[in-house]
Amino acid sequence: MSIGLTIKKLRRERDMTQEQLAEYLGITANAVSQWECDRTAPDISQLPLLARVFNVTTDYLLGVDCEKDKERIDSIMDESFSLYRAGQFKKAAEIARSGLLEFPRSFELMARLADTLVCMSGYEDEVERLCEKILNECTETGPKDHAYRLQIMYPNKDYNYYAAYIAEDYIEIAALYSFLGEYDKTLDALEKMCEYAIRFEHHEGKNSSPAFRGYNEEEWNSDGTHCYCKEKIEAMNSQSSFDALRGDARYIEIINKLNQCVY
Repeated sequence: MSIGLTIKKLRRERDMTQEQLAEYLGITANAVSQWECDRTAPDISQLPLLARVFNVTTDYLLGVDCEKDKERIDSIMDESFSLYRAGQFKKAAEIARSGLLEFPRSFELMARLADTLVCMSGYEDEVERLCEKILNECTETGPKDHAYRLQIMYPNKDYNYYAAYIAEDYIEIAALYSFLGEYDKTLDALEKMCEYAIRFEHHEGKNSSPAFRGYNEEEWNSDGTHCYCKEKIEAMNSQSSFDALRGDARYIEIINKLNQCVY
């Protein structure tokens, strides 16, 4: 509803004439009529007085329903996070982006988008911009804490280190699907594991956060002998849950892709 129609609605609900409203505001009845026909709109300086006359908020006059907006933002956040947890990072990012088009000042959605983009390659600069915007403009604790966490855990935009954790999750998901006999989904998860394992293998590790190295003070693969893809092959071969897939063409292809990164 336009601001003119809102003013008309509020005036009629209060049995107020255009002349009476004009008198309260110190303007002409014709000016009120022009507003209500959407030919013109109140000056921004008139909004606080209008709000007081009708005993509503300026947000209400402007058609902003904060409670409904929060419900809508929460819904977008939930949808994006569900896709994120399912490993559908591209779709999760698209949902968060579309939400930001609708609510461009939602720092929660900015943090949700940033957290999703670290799981994909090539978005390092955008993650950095989102974090900086949150830290510079946001006054809410949650999104600011999230942005700080991303900057501390991924210094120098070193987000590909996160790939190791995603690979670990996917191999666990694959084992669960295999236990249920859902072998197509098992192979889907193993292919995702392979993708992120290879991404991590190409990661140099020299800029990674100490938080990710735990109590190990040495750089990842500092001696040139620690091969992450080899670890994933060994993990696949050691799990009996994958026995039914050993001869499957997709399974063999996954092993071959990992082997190409083994040294």
